[in-house]
Amino acid sequence: MAFEHLDHTADTAVRVLALDGPDLFREATRALLSILLDEASAPVADLEPIAIRLEAEDPEALLIDYLNELIFLFDTKRFLPSRLEVRGLRLEKPALLEGEVRGEMYDPARHRAKTEIKAATFHGLEIRTIGGRLEADVVFDL
Repeated sequence: MAFEHLDHTADTAVRVLALDGPDLFREATRALLSILLDEASAPVADLEPIAIRLEAEDPEALLIDYLNELIFLFDTKRFLPSRLEVRGLRLEKPALLEGEVRGEMYDPARHRAKTEIKAATFHGLEIRTIGGRLEADVVFDL
């Protein structure tokens, strides 16, 4: 559905708006990429797949674990996520995400780095249902 950047004093925050659970994780992927890369960068291609399987105690922990996994992949392999294909998602306790993140390796000739992210945080995080849609505010430690 969408995401928007929010004002935050020391870090950066986004509000992720989604039609359903899978859409929440897909939009969170897009939001993270918008923080990592300048909007003038070349689009990130869906060249390489990386399997994802995460379990957490609740949906909020699952979202944070997923975003931190993407940050880890960027920090260690310079992998830029472009898209998430959700194969399985359970938002009840215990929460589960199975799927495949597609993207490509960071290329300084094509991609303009914008912001280094240390971690996605639990600060103020709550996945809310509003009007039949999902919404989550995520704060990233820079």
